[in-house]
Amino acid sequence: MGRFLQSSKEAEHRPLLPMEIIRSLAKYHGSSIEEVDKLRKEKVVKRSGFEEKVFED
Repeated sequence: MGRFLQSSKEAEHRPLLPMEIIRSLAKYHGSSIEEVDKLRKEKVVKRSGFEEKVFED
């Protein structure tokens, strides 16, 4: 894992990248991060999420 985190500055910003991609995609499709999160929470309740390591096709 060390080679992926070359510096503390990179490590600090790396987790933000996926979130910024999701925000951009939501905006592009006329939605918001709040709506995406609402749908995510509904699916977690319905399908248990990843905590129980149950993956559906």
